[in-house]
Amino acid sequence: MPMNHTNRAKRDSKISLIESLEPRRLLSADYVASLAFGGTGNEIIKHINVDYGVRQVVGTFTGTCDFASGKSQYLMTSRGGADVFVAAYSESGALLWAQQLGGTGDDEAGGILRTSTGLVITGGFTGTADFNPTAGVDLRTSNGKEDAFVWNLSGNGKLIWARTAGGPGNDVANDVAYVNGTLVSVGSFRNTVNFHTGRAAHLYTSNGNRDGFIWELALDNGRYQGFRQIGSIGDDSISAVTQAPGGIDVVGQFGGRAYLGFSTKVLLNEIDIPYTEGDIYITPRDAQDVFFATYDLGLHYSAHLENDGGGIDRATDIVTDPGVGTFIPMTSGNVGSRTLFIWTLGGGRYVPFRTTGDVVGGDIIIDNGGNVRFTATFSGNDIDGSGIISHGGTDILIGTIPADVTQPASFTSIGGPGNDFGNAVASLPRALFSTTPYALYGGSFRQSIDLDPNAGVVTRKSALGDDAFFVQLLA
Repeated sequence: MPMNHTNRAKRDSKISLIESLEPRRLLSADYVASLAFGGTGNEIIKHINVDYGVRQVVGTFTGTCDFASGKSQYLMTSRGGADVFVAAYSESGALLWAQQLGGTGDDEAGGILRTSTGLVITGGFTGTADFNPTAGVDLRTSNGKEDAFVWNLSGNGKLIWARTAGGPGNDVANDVAYVNGTLVSVGSFRNTVNFHTGRAAHLYTSNGNRDGFIWELALDNGRYQGFRQIGSIGDDSISAVTQAPGGIDVVGQFGGRAYLGFSTKVLLNEIDIPYTEGDIYITPRDAQDVFFATYDLGLHYSAHLENDGGGIDRATDIVTDPGVGTFIPMTSGNVGSRTLFIWTLGGGRYVPFRTTGDVVGGDIIIDNGGNVRFTATFSGNDIDGSGIISHGGTDILIGTIPADVTQPASFTSIGGPGNDFGNAVASLPRALFSTTPYALYGGSFRQSIDLDPNAGVVTRKSALGDDAFFVQLLA
């Protein structure tokens, strides 16, 4: 009998329960430079982009924040709860420009992407927000609690175009990639949402709580190019997207039997009789599992994998490089006992990180030397027997999987007495090879933090609540 897609999904699924830990070592990372900024509220960097000596960061802030470093000042005040900010800094740490986006409620920062025309930022906004940060006004009002946005700015922070979409619930764009003239934004939506960018309506309705979306827009004018919905009667979302050979790779989480697409692949069943596989569905083994899927630019399904870590599973990012592989940071388990796995798709390898508390993943990249770099936030003691403990509530984990696969993964930490969060990591593009690869790590800290993971001490102190930071390390 032909093998149906449900059986094939089980055959392809990977179980990330690890019987024993891989060898690993402490990461030797030399401090190079850092920058911190804050104000009367809470500031946090969500993602970083590095481009020819310029550091571009996106995140959120509340109250009044000074985005300049040193004695100079550049103050911005949030218009409601948390506003989105995007800022560019020189290699020496001087502020080049900063812009904000915010409505009357809490706004959410998603991804940041450097393109040939400038920067693209995604996220979610509430209330009425002005998407023109310089001259002129471009007011948008959310249809419900939170609407998704894709915001295209020039290299010096001026508006090119903006697109928004939302319904009566919470809708957010988590990440964005660029492939052959097309922007591909991913996220989640609830209820019925019109993803149009012109006169024609493109209405989509979620199957359950949240559904994931892939939303394609033209880079030059933001025109609607295509849409793919991934969802079930449970809670589903797409966390991240990356360019892949021939299309895109996406990663997310799903809570019920979810539809991925239609495949016209001719496959072989168990008795080597060709058959054509049709609708592709995936079914979680428990409350929430992680999925990986790949599509061409027409959003035609190509392949997928599922991963069950034995609890509530969530993927935070994805990176694909044809010469290195595909890597996904995946957090599994329940609050108080969560484990971070770096899921390597090519070789089916898992690199786990455990403590007596939680390890929650952040961003992941492949640096200009071919090394995989990632960051996370952890609490508790003794990461995998290393003796590393969190100084306060939570500290920041920094890790590397070397380009030389014969070498073990390595990690270290930075932190202070308060709650510190590691969200972002960035490096020079792979095309700019260097014999001394470096990376920038970013997030937030409270009270004070030592940004030198070695014997030296580089202390930064927060103004009031959480302050944002990024640090450059050479390893």
